[in-house]
Amino acid sequence: MRTKFGCALVFLSVLVAGHPARATVPDLLPVQGLITDQAGKALDGNKDVVFSLYSKKEGGTALWKEQWTNDNAVVFEDGFFTVYLGSVTSLPIDNLLDSEKLWLGIQIAGDTEMERLELASVPFALEAEVCRQIGQLTEDKIQTKLIGPSGASAAGSCNGTDK
Repeated sequence: MRTKFGCALVFLSVLVAGHPARATVPDLLPVQGLITDQAGKALDGNKDVVFSLYSKKEGGTALWKEQWTNDNAVVFEDGFFTVYLGSVTSLPIDNLLDSEKLWLGIQIAGDTEMERLELASVPFALEAEVCRQIGQLTEDKIQTKLIGPSGASAAGSCNGTDK
């Protein structure tokens, strides 16, 4: 069974929080999408799926893999599915943060892995990255990265204040 994303909307979040913030943030990556077969027919039922994360769009070795099989098979309803990556096999967040970019590979029911999708940050994850860097600030970083032209600080919400 050859599958593909058909008019897919895939919502991805990458947790880029540092150690202090992770105490309250789950190390899970939510993924939602719509998958159809080559004829455009939406998948239905439970399917074995392997999700992989890579540092490259093509080639290379997976940085992480998770198999959803048997009792944990992915449920497709009219092609739609939702999974929380890291709930079967823990995500190595620290190792993943070493990659400039991350790409998601999806392989369904033993078929060939589909074209990889680039993961992107969500607004709260970007803020968490700024908060993580607060302890590593130098005056140069403050002047060039965190203070905007109006003098407003991007770090204001890390301590509960908005400047």
